[in-house]
Amino acid sequence: MTGATTFSLSPNGTCTAASCSATVPGLHTVTGNDGGKTATASLTVLARTNRDFNGDGRSDVLWWHSSGLVYEWLLNGAAPIGTGSPGSTGTDWTIVGVGDFNGDGKADILWRHKSGVVYLWLMDGTSISGSGSPGAVGTAGPS
Repeated sequence: MTGATTFSLSPNGTCTAASCSATVPGLHTVTGNDGGKTATASLTVLARTNRDFNGDGRSDVLWWHSSGLVYEWLLNGAAPIGTGSPGSTGTDWTIVGVGDFNGDGKADILWRHKSGVVYLWLMDGTSISGSGSPGAVGTAGPS
């Protein structure tokens, strides 16, 4: 649809002439209207997470190799502005989440061991600034 003049996003979304944004994750419908011609598309909005490891406001890339090596690319667009490894884990650990768990504006890494133990790496760029375990998760949930 070219030259669309109005857009709407439902539910819980807003649109401008250039883009639409949703306030909640899930399935949304975008509708465009251009002088009586209407087009509709569906899209799924994923939950937003903080993937900014150095606090510059730009998403970064986290790599985890099956050998346990962890590596980060700190990015400015497609250009790396820093790289490094905060360390390694055993092969029995898996990354289960990335988010700002301590409220410092920088992404942290949430790990889960095959035994159910959960562990956090609190990150500052490519360095671990703190760590700890909030507990364990079994098949029935947190313990």
